[in-house]
Amino acid sequence: DDGFEYFAFLSHFQENSQDQCSALALQFKLRGYSVWYDQNATNLSADGMKEGVAQSKCFILFLNDRVLERPWVQLEVREALRLHKPIVLIHETDGRHGAPLRDGGSFDFARVLGAQAPPDLQGLAADIESIPFQRRNELVEAMFKMIFTSCELASDLAAKRRAAAETAAAAIVFRLAE
Repeated sequence: DDGFEYFAFLSHFQENSQDQCSALALQFKLRGYSVWYDQNATNLSADGMKEGVAQSKCFILFLNDRVLERPWVQLEVREALRLHKPIVLIHETDGRHGAPLRDGGSFDFARVLGAQAPPDLQGLAADIESIPFQRRNELVEAMFKMIFTSCELASDLAAKRRAAAETAAAAIVFRLAE
């Protein structure tokens, strides 16, 4: 037991990602993992969402058009960053389901994580590889292996960042005490 109530917090823009995140939540449940997902949550206030982030081992942001324009998503992402949560990105791959695609058909990360994001969240994915969302049964298992691996790798990175932040804070306190 790692002390968390949920394996992951699913953050998304309902208008174009609710079906995908419902499918993800169900797949997590079928694999024996509990996730915080707004459609299943009892407390949808800002405090309830922050508590959901705090009680989750990792934070999953489902990338789709305009996701980082949404105030609730921004609140959730900022809370995950504040708590040094491991962040896993999953992106829509199908334009029929809201994916902003470039001319060549690839997901437009520059648009979603750049132009559409507020300035403080524009560097969010600098060192995070996004996982393509899969619908086909034969690819769903591979997607989940990538999610679990990414969560573990992101957990290691988050722990290093947390330790560096604590070391920096301790150094500041030490200097102030001198």
